[in-house]
Amino acid sequence: MTHSSRYLMKVGVVGAALMAGVNTWVSAAVADDIGVASRRADQLALEGETAAKAGDLAAARNKLAQAFALKSAYDIAGNLGGIEFGLGQYREAAEHLSFSLRTYAATGDARERNRTVTFLNEALTHVCSLTFGKQPAGAIIDIDGERMQTTPPRHAHFADPGEHTVTVSAPGYELTQRQLSCAAGSEMRVPVRLQRAAAKGVHAAGGTKWPVWPALVGSAVVATTVFAGLATIVQSQRLNLAATTTQYELARGGDPTTVCYHKTTSQCAKLKTLRTDEALFYNFGVASLVTGGAAALLTTLYLAGCEISGDAHDEKESIVAQVQFAPGRVMLTGTF
Repeated sequence: MTHSSRYLMKVGVVGAALMAGVNTWVSAAVADDIGVASRRADQLALEGETAAKAGDLAAARNKLAQAFALKSAYDIAGNLGGIEFGLGQYREAAEHLSFSLRTYAATGDARERNRTVTFLNEALTHVCSLTFGKQPAGAIIDIDGERMQTTPPRHAHFADPGEHTVTVSAPGYELTQRQLSCAAGSEMRVPVRLQRAAAKGVHAAGGTKWPVWPALVGSAVVATTVFAGLATIVQSQRLNLAATTTQYELARGGDPTTVCYHKTTSQCAKLKTLRTDEALFYNFGVASLVTGGAAALLTTLYLAGCEISGDAHDEKESIVAQVQFAPGRVMLTGTF
């Protein structure tokens, strides 16, 4: 081993040791912070419970809200929701009580869970439940200016009865704002559909929808060329194996790379044909794959730059509100 090699090895060992030390320190610091936050949350939750027993619900809610911000635990959420229910803050109560039930530990107190279910069922009679359909990646949903999350929730979001403004936005799509009205105790599914910003501009300028057939043709070309390219490249490899076998048979212990330079036997003619066919199949396969890649790129650009005519009936985006009342179901349909 040279001096340089030994030096580089030492540097590598020292660097690895330093990195391991830094990682250990960072992990310990993060664990420390988490532990401090957890202990502080437990202390705040205890103070909140004490305030609730003393009848000071406002102070109890303040303490429990701080605790929940530090540690999103099901028991803290359940207690916070119960206090908010007592204060008449039914929307907040429904949010925290439903979170508590979704994350409730299997080993949790069954009586406390039943108590949470009772509070939630009662709170739901004072609010309306909103659920949203699938949205593009990175979509942001705001209800009355309050941001829900960057992707539509799988669970319901709760709102006070009355008029609400729903805003949905996503990168590459036009911002959509809707007005809706909901009643206490109702459940409403809001499948808001966003329209691509680029597509809308093309349609406004051209006045017509782009047809769907170019995308279908492009997809067919991609599938055909990629399959043909892979098949021919596989065949070229088979020919290469056959040519190599023939070449070594002709060499019989000699140099296989020069065996046919001064020979004109039928085996040499066969070898030449195999090599020619191999090159032909390989070049055709590569060309097919390149063509398929280009077709895939063009098809993707076409789909991204226009709205497929098959969706032309969606010129007006609509929202279907499915509202549930005590006696039965009523289906309301409206357009925005």
